Amino acid sequence: MDPTDTRCSPKIVFKGSCGFEATLGNGQTRGYVGTDTFKFNEEAGYFPNIAFGCGIQNTNFTFGTDPNNQIAGVLGLGIGPRSMITQLDVDIKGRFTYCLRSDTNKSSIIFGDDAQIVGGDTVPTQSIAMNPDARYHLNLAGITVQERRLNIKPSLFTLDDQNFRSGFFIDPSAAYTVLTYTAYLELKSAILEHFSNYQMEPIQDTTTTNVFDLCYSNVPDEAKGQVYPSVTFNFVKSPGSTTGEVKLLFDQRQIFAKFENGFCLQMLSTPNSTDGPSIFGAFQQTNIQFLFDVNARMLSFVPKEC
Repeated sequence: MDPTDTRCSPKIVFKGSCGFEATLGNGQTRGYVGTDTFKFNEEAGYFPNIAFGCGIQNTNFTFGTDPNNQIAGVLGLGIGPRSMITQLDVDIKGRFTYCLRSDTNKSSIIFGDDAQIVGGDTVPTQSIAMNPDARYHLNLAGITVQERRLNIKPSLFTLDDQNFRSGFFIDPSAAYTVLTYTAYLELKSAILEHFSNYQMEPIQDTTTTNVFDLCYSNVPDEAKGQVYPSVTFNFVKSPGSTTGEVKLLFDQRQIFAKFENGFCLQMLSTPNSTDGPSIFGAFQQTNIQFLFDVNARMLSFVPKEC
């Protein structure tokens, strides 16, 4: 693509052509921006002249803890000039839905009018406001563990419009949920307290063998009534609202990762004791259907076996 093309924004030149640079977690990629024809399925037909990046210089792009688990690429679903959402807006009207599987089978994404979400009588669909202008910022009010609201200031998740140094963003390109350091310590403390009631002590040093910070070498004994603690994200229904919250209760498989005879808390903290931005990652999104309505600025979700 020529650097003078209006879609070449920000204008980055890579070896004489329109280029891009991106950072996702610890991964960095640089390369060309070109155009191609996309085909999603037989009914949708063809979509010509779609701008898309081709990474030539890529480092540290893996997904999960297996170093061999490489990914082919990242699909941009923001609202920038080169995102799929913007380029296909006439056809998809800012709507898309996905439901990430917890197994190795493929997950699907659906765009446009076919992007629908249906809950049930016992597990209804819930909706919250989102800000697609700011990397899909969500208004997280707090975190609850075993019916106890943690002592976390909601301001830790408030959007910093200038530089994104704070906030809570949903991003399936991030493998795991990353909590701002202060919030993570509160969650970790609650998990430690829960398992200490069963005389379970954490592994003292996981830094050399595991990406996670809090791990145990045994699992709760169900025969003795021992359980994993419940973890809930509490969202504000709409910006500026002081009443009414929407609760997203996680399954234990979304919070705790098992290994051999033990398990780990499957979340991470921002590095170097900093209160940086928090990210709602893919492994915590598994078995939940999400519907993004960018034009209405709403996010709907319902637990579902994907």
